[in-house]
Order: sequence, then structure tokens, then C-alpha cells
Amino acid sequence: MQRSLATSTAVLLISAAILANFFTHVESLRISKKYEYQGCFALIREAQAIPLGHKAANSSKMTADVCAEHCAWGDYAFFGLKAGSECWCGNRIKSIKLPPEFCNRICTGSFYETCGGSSYLQIYKGVSLAILRKSQGRLQQNPTGPGCQ
Repeated sequence: MQRSLATSTAVLLISAAILANFFTHVESLRISKKYEYQGCFALIREAQAIPLGHKAANSSKMTADVCAEHCAWGDYAFFGLKAGSECWCGNRIKSIKLPPEFCNRICTGSFYETCGGSSYLQIYKGVSLAILRKSQGRLQQNPTGPGCQ
């Protein structure tokens, strides 16, 4: 009995630490110096409320960094993450802003990030290609987007 109580307590503490780290990371993306969090927006095709007009990628390794870099190559002002694996790009946000709780899908490329929801885009103001080149030093040519096979 004591052993199972100790095990349960350890599992609970580890789970709490993982969740705390997750929410700290998600919050850090919202206030990141690289990206400016714009919010969670609905994707309603029937009403033509498509927050960002161009679906850029679908990847099993999607993260905010992967999507930002992909959209920077197209010189888009905004990038958005949807359904855990989709990257969308655009220059205007055209949709209804929702509470951030709607954008709760875990990114396929990082357990510590959220990538929108099934019908919701988590949108950020992106960075220019010049800034990416300067900050990462490795971008010399357009590789079709890292992690975007």
C-alpha cells in the first residue's frame, strides 16, 4: 500500500512538472521576441472565414519555428498553426478571434507546443526572411521548409 502511494505521488509530481513546463513554453511563445501572438481564430470554410489564405505545409514535425520559417520564405506577414500539423500563411487575418483554449492541439514536432485546434488557427505575426537568415545563419536557400516533407 505504501509503495503504490509513493508511486502514485511520484507520477503525480512528474505529471505536474511536465504540465507546468508545457504551459510555461506555450506562454513563452505568446510573448516571444521572435513572434507576436495574435490569438486563436476560427476556420469556417462555409462562411469563407479562412483566417490565413494559404495552406503552406502539413508535417509530422510541425512547430512554430518550422511554420514561421516556411511562411518567411513566401514573405508572409502572419503564420498560423492548425490541427497539430498544419502550417498556414497570410498577410491578413480574416476571421473571428476566440479564447486561446480553443487552440489546444499538441504540435506533431514538439510535445511542449500547441498548434491550433481541429478548426482553429493559432496565429502569430511572423518574422522576415532577413531576420531568420541573421538569427539562424543557416538559411541560404529555400529548402521547401524544414520538416515539411
